[in-house]
Amino acid sequence: MNIKNVCIPFLLTFFMNISLSASSLANFDLPANFMSVDEMVAEFRNVFVDKIKDLNKNFILRNKDFTNVYLNNKITACMSGVIAQNSPITQNNYHYTLTDNSLVEVVTYLGCKDDLAIRERVFTKGRNLKPLTIEEFTKGIRRFDLNDHEEYREYKMLNELEEEIVKIVLTKQEGQKVIDFYSLGQKFFSLKIIVKKNLGNDVTKEIFYHYLPSNITYVRKYSRLRSNSKFPEFYNRILVNDSKDVSGAKRQSITYRNNLNEEISPKTFLENFTNYFLQTNIQTIIDILEYHNYYFPITDQVQSGSKNENFKEELRLMLNRLQTNTDLTLVRRKIQEYLEAAEKNTIIDNRPKK
Repeated sequence: MNIKNVCIPFLLTFFMNISLSASSLANFDLPANFMSVDEMVAEFRNVFVDKIKDLNKNFILRNKDFTNVYLNNKITACMSGVIAQNSPITQNNYHYTLTDNSLVEVVTYLGCKDDLAIRERVFTKGRNLKPLTIEEFTKGIRRFDLNDHEEYREYKMLNELEEEIVKIVLTKQEGQKVIDFYSLGQKFFSLKIIVKKNLGNDVTKEIFYHYLPSNITYVRKYSRLRSNSKFPEFYNRILVNDSKDVSGAKRQSITYRNNLNEEISPKTFLENFTNYFLQTNIQTIIDILEYHNYYFPITDQVQSGSKNENFKEELRLMLNRLQTNTDLTLVRRKIQEYLEAAEKNTIIDNRPKK
């Protein structure tokens, strides 16, 4: 693939002027059944958030002034050693600085013996900005995509050496929004949405999925993680046209094209998203975060409210992947696990027979 054919059209489109009335508010939502920005981030961040949820279930939580301290009621094992019963075992805290048009947030998650596990640093520009609530902080809940009052956000997930495991930069101008993904200083994916209002109130969106090669190495004690994505830089483009017919009913047409402006199938587009985004750098970030989860005390999975809670959550995740047609290999593998579990009677069907 010719690199010039990849970069030049992308840059030309990037700097093109978009005429959108200043009084109108562009709708940057992706089409239905496409993975949203928050869902993209959740692909890796949920590895870390699930661990926070397990801490809340396995230990006694004490909260004061946006500091959560976890106490154990029995001897607890950690990677760094054993923690005696009735001792503070780990903690996390949240600090923020809010002005009229900016919000700076820092969330620090400490592991056993106060070793830094992960730090999240977020800078947002806009209006009517709001810090996290205590409930959001405690559960690890955070929104990533920009709302109508926000114009810029930079999210960083840092290790104990202040290295950027992940950085996500979101910028919004009139008629255009760009989301850039980085890992260990290398940009590996960019999502750009351009909205243009046409005559007759039809709205056209151009959505660029820009894939970049990277070479990531992450070395820690007892672990060496590496991802070397060797492919020519390229992008895929979605053209979305929202209109109304003579009866006023809404209509939407979607066309998929590659960086040579050739039309491609939805299947090819989604395969590229899976292969060059989900199964490369995102998977490497997942592996890194799984390593950092070892900084926390060992926890058991606790079912809350229903013995099928974990099973239901897995089914919801698979349904989402099927709806977005992403990472179908994982769905297939999970179904095979269920079949094997059913054969061993570890999954039992208690539904009434028809």
